[in-house]
Amino acid sequence: MLRVFYLTTALINMLLWLRWWHVGYARTDDAPIVTCPSWLPASAVLALRRRPMYYTLCRAGPLTMITAAAWPDVWMIRLGAAAWHSLYVLAETSCTHSHRDHASLYSAWALALLPAHLAHGVALGVCVHFVASSGFAKLHVAGGAAAWAEPSTLASILRQYNSLPIREGGPLLPRASALLVRHPLLVATLSAFTLVFECALVPAALLLPLALRPLLAAVSCMLHVGIAAVQSLDIGLYFLPNLGTYCLGFGSSVPLGSPGWWCAIAVCAASAAPLLVRRRLVAEDWPLTPFALFAWSGPQWRSLFARLVDGDTRLVLGARAPPQPGQVVVPAAGLEGRRPAAGAGEVAYDGWEQAVGETLVFNEVLRGLDWEAMAAGGRAGGWAPRLAVAVEKWLAGGRLVLAGTGEPLRYASVVSVRKEEGGGGLDVVCEVLATGKGEGKGL
Repeated sequence: MLRVFYLTTALINMLLWLRWWHVGYARTDDAPIVTCPSWLPASAVLALRRRPMYYTLCRAGPLTMITAAAWPDVWMIRLGAAAWHSLYVLAETSCTHSHRDHASLYSAWALALLPAHLAHGVALGVCVHFVASSGFAKLHVAGGAAAWAEPSTLASILRQYNSLPIREGGPLLPRASALLVRHPLLVATLSAFTLVFECALVPAALLLPLALRPLLAAVSCMLHVGIAAVQSLDIGLYFLPNLGTYCLGFGSSVPLGSPGWWCAIAVCAASAAPLLVRRRLVAEDWPLTPFALFAWSGPQWRSLFARLVDGDTRLVLGARAPPQPGQVVVPAAGLEGRRPAAGAGEVAYDGWEQAVGETLVFNEVLRGLDWEAMAAGGRAGGWAPRLAVAVEKWLAGGRLVLAGTGEPLRYASVVSVRKEEGGGGLDVVCEVLATGKGEGKGL
């Protein structure tokens, strides 16, 4: 199983990088903002992000895994593979916010530091943590199973991605996606199955007979295929590197009550403790993650996109001073070759995908989202100050820095925007509605 894990992880990552070179490498070169762990100096992350270092980490990563597969009994090789994989994952997720390699990261370190029979147990716990955390994050963020499982939740997600072409993350079968959205009962059934699978069936793997555990790996793969078909080809395929961990965890012999089994229990207990004890998710702070993938309910999803993405209001961030009227808003993907018509002065940065996002849930920011006020419409004064204050407090930990200069983003504001005249279609700040100090004019 050790060889299967290393080879599967290496080969799938190689295939994904060859197919999506522009996502794995080139697009992240233009990312204006880097996310840093709270415990690590930003300079260390920026050093990994420099092009020669980053490209070396990406290209040589599969070779370290293949080497570990060839000599799985050599401890130093396993340790080197885990360390190299960690540096790559840190550099890559700092700009993409991807969760695809976290499970393989945990498993690689278990194989490097523990005897094989204990590492298999840790991998089993990681499998449960990976899937079950996503389910329980949905319950926590959405406000219960009924809120997330209602048809509008999955339908909102499918509509959002169905509007994209395949090359930009759209579904492999857009017509099937559109047809699915028109049948609420089917959507509700799929949503309910997702919650049952994530919150009940996968945790039951800890008690299932050994022969039945691989079935959960098969169902997980089927879910990835379904995601690729009707939601997003990129998302469905990007999680294929987890196959190695599925094989190592669900496919290994970890009998009930064995030392490896108790390792799996320990991993799951650590995963569940923040939610059970403190009523909050595991921190989204690399290498930790709650795997809060698409945890928003349908009404929450619509409110977020209406207020922060599709409408004329934005959450924007600033480095040297709070965002001001007239500043160009740099999107998360960067300017991509466009030059602001407003000149080369100070700019603001779009906070969507950095502080909120579709698959990101930061506990500090979550507390700043007033769903009733956001859904009510009308004045931004009801929801904007609370959100801006929460985001600015989170920024105080140095979590976001500018990729080019290393300056930390310190200021958060909610603003109204208009499209830039004579430029590349960028947003320009019209009015500051609320600041991180709780001040603002409202609408």
